[in-house]
Amino acid sequence: EKPGFEINNDKGKEMTVFLDYYEKGELKKHDEVFSMIQDEQKNDMNGVFHWGISEDSKKLSVSFDTLNGAVMKSGYDLTELKLNDWTGASFAMPGERQSELPKKHLLAKFVDNKDGSLSSYSDKQDEFKSERIQENDRLILFYVEFK
Repeated sequence: EKPGFEINNDKGKEMTVFLDYYEKGELKKHDEVFSMIQDEQKNDMNGVFHWGISEDSKKLSVSFDTLNGAVMKSGYDLTELKLNDWTGASFAMPGERQSELPKKHLLAKFVDNKDGSLSSYSDKQDEFKSERIQENDRLILFYVEFK
């Protein structure tokens, strides 16, 4: 089962998924992977959000299945980042309810350090603090933001 969570439109009218890539604490990429704005008439911000990474670590996929049957999908090419060479990764727990999530929620963290060290995953907001980001030679933060 792909990691994911239920969304019950209590976090706002907009959901955007980002991938940020850092080298030695410096932001090199801030890419929008998926975005959704609620249509008031359709109430389409209720449903289930899923994401996953292909077995070869070259493609990131996201999907949102609304309660009214619509499915929205998006993908992101990870090839140039060569994730197979990275030290490690950690992921959010699947099955969380969106109502329990903060406005900015980390879905996955990929770490690459020359010394082989890993920094542990935390679903707390400190993952987005610059001192935490600078702990790694290379870092990817994959997260969802509600507005």
